[in-house]
Amino acid sequence: MCKVFEVSRSNYYDWLKRSDFKDLELENQIKEVFIDSRETYGVKRIHAELIGRGVNVGHNKVAKLKKKLNIYPKMKRKYKITTDSRHNNKVFDNILDRDFSSTVLSEKIVSDITYISTLEGWIYLATTIDLSTIFNVVHS
Repeated sequence: MCKVFEVSRSNYYDWLKRSDFKDLELENQIKEVFIDSRETYGVKRIHAELIGRGVNVGHNKVAKLKKKLNIYPKMKRKYKITTDSRHNNKVFDNILDRDFSSTVLSEKIVSDITYISTLEGWIYLATTIDLSTIFNVVHS
């Protein structure tokens, strides 16, 4: 091959050692990992995958080449609308008016609910707190 292109062997091997060639190979590996991940991996996961494949590369190098390749993970965050403010139901007055202090048991009780996404689906976490217990803990 060197004779065909009239290049000396030493120049060919020197070219192989240059970072441009290594970067080109590394770019191809980064693209491969990214595509294999269904375009969801970021720098940390791509770097970990390359290390797992035996490629000796630094985190910053992966970040630099990923930016050069202009590839970004396409993650869709699961979002669930939980509040419907357009209703005709009764809205209760805000009788606490942000005064959360209480020393009398069961005088002021507050609650909230949140939704947590898990691999098995949505779970619901409901909490009820007597503000007198919080007040006593904070001020003891």
